[in-house]
Amino acid sequence: MTHCVYGVLYIHGHGPTKLQLNYLSNYVPTAWTYENGCGVCDDDLLYLSDVMDEAMPLVYIGVFIEQPTPFMEEFLERLATMNYPKSRLRLFIHNNVVYHEQHVQRFWNHHRSLFSDVRIVGPEENLQHGQARTMAVYAHVPHTTHHVVLRHRTRVLTVLFSGEDPPVLQLRRKVLYAVCGEQKSLCVCWHHVCVNCLAVCVLEECRSAPLCDYYFSIDSDVALINPDTLRVLIGENKPVIAPMLSRHGKLWSNFWGALSPEGFYSRSEDYIDIVQAKRVGVWNVPYITQVYLISGDVLRSRLADVSLYQQEGADPDMVFCRAVRDQGVFMFVSNRDEFGRLVSTNNYNTSRLHPDMWQIFDNPVDWREKYVHENYSKIFEDGADVVEQPCPDVYWFPAFSDRMCDEMVETMEDFGQWSGGAHKDERLAGGYENVPTVDIHMNQIEFEKEWLKFLQDYIVPVTERLYPGYYPKAKAVMNFVVRYRPDEQPSLRPHHDSSTFTINIALNSKGKDYQGGGCRFVRYNCKVESPRKGWSFMHPGRLTHYHEGLPTTEGTRYIMVSFVDP
Repeated sequence: MTHCVYGVLYIHGHGPTKLQLNYLSNYVPTAWTYENGCGVCDDDLLYLSDVMDEAMPLVYIGVFIEQPTPFMEEFLERLATMNYPKSRLRLFIHNNVVYHEQHVQRFWNHHRSLFSDVRIVGPEENLQHGQARTMAVYAHVPHTTHHVVLRHRTRVLTVLFSGEDPPVLQLRRKVLYAVCGEQKSLCVCWHHVCVNCLAVCVLEECRSAPLCDYYFSIDSDVALINPDTLRVLIGENKPVIAPMLSRHGKLWSNFWGALSPEGFYSRSEDYIDIVQAKRVGVWNVPYITQVYLISGDVLRSRLADVSLYQQEGADPDMVFCRAVRDQGVFMFVSNRDEFGRLVSTNNYNTSRLHPDMWQIFDNPVDWREKYVHENYSKIFEDGADVVEQPCPDVYWFPAFSDRMCDEMVETMEDFGQWSGGAHKDERLAGGYENVPTVDIHMNQIEFEKEWLKFLQDYIVPVTERLYPGYYPKAKAVMNFVVRYRPDEQPSLRPHHDSSTFTINIALNSKGKDYQGGGCRFVRYNCKVESPRKGWSFMHPGRLTHYHEGLPTTEGTRYIMVSFVDP
């Protein structure tokens, strides 16, 4: 703002007034305009493109698994595929969920060689959310590379480094005795310590050794698809900055544009436009959560003596943002790049063998990436020649990923209630099956709703493309996985399906899992004897396509069948 007499006009506010001024700074005088967009976003950037790997900023990453979260394997894999030199990363993982111990262990087994410094705190320590975040901020201590497994009594607590045991650990042992007080008996040596002892010790050491350039906090419900996220955020050169993320198709995001007088959520005038990228820039906001980057200099100076996450009865993220605001440190959110999305955890049932399979409603993008065949989208590309027609009006196209096939088979075998292949079938309304198979219905494993969603989203578009003029309703009552074995039910006699059209998806591989098998369309004397795993047949069900299942001679063959629009 320009004063007509003195030139520059400075405005200072307190309380809610300060937040409103911060909001106005996103626009005044020309920070952002409808005509030109962001006018200051390219000011004071850091350029890392020419920086050698060994000279890149040192980033400490705090990973927080505080609740059962879908697609955990994929989340952890993205940590290993970030476009950032791993030698300049230090990793702290707090896992508070027993179910996810298997995922963290697999990640560590596969990628332990990538990171020189990794610490993992498991659910057996029962750390509160705020305690874990505090520990992550202060848990990275300068040291020679070494390998330690910390234990609390007899339970594994933390996995650290790799290499030789350095002398610093002997010194740390003495410090632990000093700070543990009455818990001294638990700290019988440097590799048997309690969590609180470790947190206190490393807090003091970390504060006295300014090696951390940035601290990056990320929760498990964050899907960072952009591998350059760290580089982009560092390049923005802000004290605290978050990548803008939202749930797919929702306005739910990882920032608030304004606060209510009580300090809770309030929607700012520009919130929807920022979430939907109708306004693009770097925005000063009062609240960020789930993923953000903090400058190490800010941590060691303006935030050095502040309790960042712990306050009785308060959410750690609320405590963090309040503490940062109270110290006059600005927080920003950037939507200048596509960073990824937030994962919904609302309806995640870990009692299932493969619970991600049920996420087609809550997390459709993640579900597609994991379970739909990588070449599915090519079906709709002219000239791609992905769809084949092995018999008249019988189409063959990619549908499932290998992962979906495997998890479907494992789910059915785990459920185990295969029908006997008899005509009498109490699962059916009439109690009788004319052409019985050894099978399990989707409604038996409570997957019917999800399966119909798959038909609507992925099979209907294919049907409309391959059978022009027909518009499917995607209704199906008979949806089931069939098992063929030489000593159980090797084949199926000729029959019509009770459907307008049928899909038949191969769930395992001929030559590897079984021999024989396939399908013959009697009228055309046309056989398909080498089904591909994850590929689906689609053919008319009634009148024209009388067909039979050919004998399986070795192993076990699985197929997924759906009678669509009966």
